[in-house]
Amino acid sequence: MEIAVFNIEQYRNIADKFLEHNGITDIKPDFRGLNQVLQAFRSIPYENVSKLIKYGRRYGYGEVEIRLPDTIWREYLESGLGGTCYSLTFFLETILANAGFTCYPVSADMKWGKDVHCGLVVMLDGVHWWCDPGYLLMTPLQLSGRKQQVYRTRSSGVILEYDRIKYSLITFNGRQKKRRYSFKDRVCNREKLLKLWLKSFERPGMNGICLTRQEREGMIYIHNNYFREVSRSGIKKNRMDGNWMKQIEKTFGIPENLLEEADSFSRERGKK
Repeated sequence: MEIAVFNIEQYRNIADKFLEHNGITDIKPDFRGLNQVLQAFRSIPYENVSKLIKYGRRYGYGEVEIRLPDTIWREYLESGLGGTCYSLTFFLETILANAGFTCYPVSADMKWGKDVHCGLVVMLDGVHWWCDPGYLLMTPLQLSGRKQQVYRTRSSGVILEYDRIKYSLITFNGRQKKRRYSFKDRVCNREKLLKLWLKSFERPGMNGICLTRQEREGMIYIHNNYFREVSRSGIKKNRMDGNWMKQIEKTFGIPENLLEEADSFSRERGKK
């Protein structure tokens, strides 16, 4: 696959449609403008349904095709789909870059693997801000080099730690803390990004349906028939009974037939 797919300018029309759809006019590349875009972006879910479908339909027929901004935007409007960290990060980059922001993708490590996640650094007046649409962080976090910074939301919080080499992101809710990933503030060039993006289709996260959406008061997370909702009133979790795909359709708006196709492929893949 050619690096030409990363030509930001070719997605200007898509970026403009995203801004227009969300009522964002006369945007400026400043902190207010960045927050406007991130708050609008929160409606696009993290989900691997589209990725499973894309991979399943191409399985055994050569290299899989990555989902680029034009596809993401069309499928979001048609079926409520979103994407995983690579597709969401690049989509966010095209929106911001076409609006005049200076930004670049960064690769991140998780406990189970190196270079398995990514996010976006946005530069404003010499200050670097971390934006992570794949982890649904809809508030930019300042990469200040301070040992620890704490950001709170209405339902949970984020800790950004720095050890002079890398940053680590930790989420917390009540007494529970989880170290999610770590990263260095270093540009992930296009060749490496494409390689990691294509490699992500083979990772463990493809062994089941996963969806997450940021809510104004918290977050909804679904893995197959497991449902978890975090809100100001606490955490609600359960196993969905009966036709759980129909329940996901009601929650996310993604058609049941697409959920069934993704689930079918993930099950087949899990047997191999």
